Amino acid sequence: MSGNEPLWNVIRSFGIVEVALPAPEPPETPVKEAPPEDGDALEALRSETEGCTGCRLSGGRNKLVFGDGNPWSGILFVGEGPGASEDRQGIPFVGRA
Repeated sequence: MSGNEPLWNVIRSFGIVEVALPAPEPPETPVKEAPPEDGDALEALRSETEGCTGCRLSGGRNKLVFGDGNPWSGILFVGEGPGASEDRQGIPFVGRA
């Protein structure tokens, strides 16, 4: 695998041909849309962590690997510390796994 393949191709390489998720339960209370003023909250957190030196990764990193995608998504993938490809691009889950 080259690491540049779409995630679905990687999933298929493990023999998984279909993924079925249960229908979500309706929320007990209506889902609140993010208020416009909260739209910058994630960017503010990213800016705050940009210069963080709280762990040993900070000494040799090129870019902060903060996250990518829809901040209001119903699913979140959390990975380990960034690899060389992530560090170069500043994007999680790229390169060889």
